[in-house]
Amino acid sequence: MAQQATHWADIQEKTFTRWINDYLREKGMKIESLKTDLGNGLVLCNLLKILSKKKFPKYNKHPRITAQKNGKHQYGSCLYQGTED
Repeated sequence: MAQQATHWADIQEKTFTRWINDYLREKGMKIESLKTDLGNGLVLCNLLKILSKKKFPKYNKHPRITAQKNGKHQYGSCLYQGTED
């Protein structure tokens, strides 16, 4: 049973990764792993811009310090700034 759950989770991860890449292709971006490539929030912000079809105010596109790399902060910033329309 546990092996079935793991297999199902792997299928879901691959499917979701392909779904994200289908949309990110529009921006010339691609992810390989959900676990590592979504870490700094940049992919999430770009995905959100594509899905919402809204322009977002500027956000840090090249995070350098740990606080800037915090994915939740970047993603939250995009969400907050994107709802002002």
